[in-house]
Amino acid sequence: MYATFYNNLFWGFFLAFFDLRISGISITPDFVGFIIIYNALDKLAQQHDNYNKAKPFALILIFLSLPNTFELHNQNLLTNPIANQNLFLILLSQIQMIMSILLIYYICGAVSALANSNGLAHLHNESHNLWLVFLATSAAILLTTPFTLTILLGNNTPLIILYIILLLVHIAFLFFLRHAQRQLGESLYPGI
Repeated sequence: MYATFYNNLFWGFFLAFFDLRISGISITPDFVGFIIIYNALDKLAQQHDNYNKAKPFALILIFLSLPNTFELHNQNLLTNPIANQNLFLILLSQIQMIMSILLIYYICGAVSALANSNGLAHLHNESHNLWLVFLATSAAILLTTPFTLTILLGNNTPLIILYIILLLVHIAFLFFLRHAQRQLGESLYPGI
């Protein structure tokens, strides 16, 4: 019953996490991914209230991710130092990361609670551990970015390493959503 909505979560996060561009225009726009996520959360809210609590963050991310559709001059961290970046876009990305932390917190919390209620200890532990790794990596990026703009000016290495780790965490999160889809997609306990 809920498998389709977990699948929609997967594809929504896939679009939101991975940025493919042609001539500076995103062919996998983040805002479309967040629209899909919001709609999936709306349906999954019948299964657990934490999905309902995640919806406002998905909605905010729809609008915050609109500027990411087009790459602005000097926006690419791989070709331009962070000191040349638009400060507004850097702050916007920090706010997006905070909203993403909260979104994933509620999703992991819902999966963890549903797994616990259904006697799925492995999925419960996977949800908890993935949340902690995501939180630690995101917090490290949030804390490192201001130093990269000042003290570490010209040295993007710490930030690049953290973003590579975050990419791996995003991939793990997608696998986690597939696992949740298989385990909870046909849950007999809506509203838990």
